[in-house]
Amino acid sequence: MASVEIQLLGRFEVMVEGRTVPASAWRHRRAAGLVKLLALASGHRVHREQMIEALWPHLPPVGGERNLHKAIHLARRGIGDPSAITLSSQEVGFGGDVAVDVERFEREAELALGSPDQGGCASAASLYTGELLPEDRYEEWTQPARERLRLLCLGLLRCAERWGDVLEVEPLDEEAHRALMRAYANAGNRAAALRQFRRLKDLLGKELGLRPDPESVALYEEIVRGPAAVAPVESTAPMVGRKRELASALATLGRLDARRGGGLLVSGDAGIGKTRLCDALLARASAAGRTTLRGATRVEEGVLPYAPIVEALDRLLLERSDLAAALSDGAQAEIARLTAASPAPVAEADPGTVRRRLFSAVAQLMSAAARERGAVVLLEDLHAADDATVQLAHYLVRTSRFQPLLVVLSYRAAGVSPALAQVRASLLAEGTAREIALGPLPREAAASVVERIHGAAVPPEVIEAIWRKADGNPFFIQELASAIEADGTFVVPERLYDILQARVLGLDPGVRALVERAAVTGEEFSADEFAAVGGVDEAAAFNALDRLLGAGFIVERGGGYRFAHTPAP
Repeated sequence: MASVEIQLLGRFEVMVEGRTVPASAWRHRRAAGLVKLLALASGHRVHREQMIEALWPHLPPVGGERNLHKAIHLARRGIGDPSAITLSSQEVGFGGDVAVDVERFEREAELALGSPDQGGCASAASLYTGELLPEDRYEEWTQPARERLRLLCLGLLRCAERWGDVLEVEPLDEEAHRALMRAYANAGNRAAALRQFRRLKDLLGKELGLRPDPESVALYEEIVRGPAAVAPVESTAPMVGRKRELASALATLGRLDARRGGGLLVSGDAGIGKTRLCDALLARASAAGRTTLRGATRVEEGVLPYAPIVEALDRLLLERSDLAAALSDGAQAEIARLTAASPAPVAEADPGTVRRRLFSAVAQLMSAAARERGAVVLLEDLHAADDATVQLAHYLVRTSRFQPLLVVLSYRAAGVSPALAQVRASLLAEGTAREIALGPLPREAAASVVERIHGAAVPPEVIEAIWRKADGNPFFIQELASAIEADGTFVVPERLYDILQARVLGLDPGVRALVERAAVTGEEFSADEFAAVGGVDEAAAFNALDRLLGAGFIVERGGGYRFAHTPAP
């Protein structure tokens, strides 16, 4: 008999004396089936009744015998050797030695797994060139061998630690998914590791309706706990005169240890110390290993939708892009729509659903950051934010209540927008947030600030004058303290005039004209005087006064008003 080689892995092919038998020689399935069955059989011999039962189970014995003889004839002709197939009263077999790729693969696999090492297993695995007889996938007689060879290949791939190839053969292999997660994480690619877990979770859910096993979940939680993002703080100097307020803020922060968050509202006039208190809170949270984020509304940059939230998320995503990668595809798309720091592409969306989906996506991302070690998010100057930003802030506070996420909202107390006033009332009524309203510094605290800034003892009467002139406002106290002369007198620094002038220029032209006229009446004035010098009716006067109060340009004094932070003599 001529030299015959038969390939069954990946495809069916017969070679005789090194030449491939044309596929047309096997157009009759009965001949190809007989050769395949003999190639798989032990010793390449099969009892004739078993052959008939495997290939023609639907035929009666006489029909089966007739087909068997016909198949043997066609197989001999295809191989080109009358002695290639033998038939006795009991068996059908090959007429000589035949080399089959399956046998070589099984032999090398047994040797490799008998003394396992990565190189040997990888070499043996390379002989598995594809699924056994894919064109006969649904033939019953191929099933046992196909599964046996598949499992043998999986064993080799695991031994060789070729985990990507393992998943090509068995997409639901959790050990392989875990191994890839570890490899990605060890290489510093945490985002890829988290995507691998999400792929496993999706496959198990869709294919079997199951969830990853505890070992996979534990590995995910270990990987997902990345480094904390840390928001910058302007000052870490000790606070003066805010002991009670700081204690209240830290008590709210302490709730994160019990995985209870919510909101903290910090209100007060411009320069009253809102940022300083929030800095102290963020510094304490960062020292405890928590993630801290911050963003602010900047009037100078125009009213940009979601501006403080975008600023906070930009820093988070630049440091921890893996957090967004762990979100659903829909949530990633919404984050990408919001911030350029997102790694996801931007897709078109129905405008009618954008806000709801965006709110949910931002909350999911904040939750992902908080889940690891707790997080504090500071959104500053919300009095100047647009309504959409304020509403998203409300959503974040509400959804953070039962997770270790504290959302801090700071704003000027007077003149808040209707949207912010509504949000504040809602959060306080529901008990979802606490409020810290900052007032003027006590005289004793002001004295400490003045002497620290001046660098020496200051006469009590100078401290008194500064405290009164600044109305207890810490920012103005510091600015005036820096202007104390050697003889104990002080003058208002030019930069304070610039700040006040900027506030005046930022007013509505009509209101600015009224306040400029009122200035000629002196430091203090009544509502009637304001209306009279301005030449407006009572309603217009009170509307302008409300706006000036909100801007921190005037303060109420007795039954009237006074310009805030007026120059000292």
